[in-house]
Parts: sequence; structure tokens; C-alpha cells
Amino acid sequence: MVIARGMAVFLTSTECDLLSALANVFPRVLTKEAAMAAIYGLRSDGGPEIKIIDVFICKLRAKVAPIGVVIDTFLGQGYALRVERKPVVIEVAV
Repeated sequence: MVIARGMAVFLTSTECDLLSALANVFPRVLTKEAAMAAIYGLRSDGGPEIKIIDVFICKLRAKVAPIGVVIDTFLGQGYALRVERKPVVIEVAV
């Protein structure tokens, strides 16, 4: 779950990991490589293709836009949050 501007949105565990990584480097840019590491860690198979980050960002943007969280793309660099205050990401076990 993420809380911003007094509102909450529920995320998948992967989306939560990605948003947490963006929040941890806020206001700097999160590279796709760093995003892959945050989501997949040091998997022996290397995980899926790096383009999967674009898919996760697209889905995450749609979920967090209603609560005022914007994710900007920096071509050739990565992604960064554009928010007044860093959102609070809460991991809830289900």
C-alpha cells in the first residue's frame, strides 16, 4: 500500500518494491538496472528482460496517479518521482 496526500492505494508486491526503490532515491533518478536489482535481486538466471521495468512503471503510474504521485521518465537514464513530499510505502502481509 502507498499513502500520499491522505489517500491510500493498494499495490502488488512488485509494484511496492519498485515504488520503494523510487522513494529511496528521491529526488534522484532510479536507473532501470537499479530497478531490476530492487525487484529481482541477484537471481542466478538474471531475471526477465530489462524492458519489463517499462511495463511495471506503466502499471504503477496508472495506480498512483489518482493520489498525486507522478513518475517521470528520463530518457536514457531511468525514472524519478515528481511529488511534493515523498510517499509512504507500507508493506502489508496478506
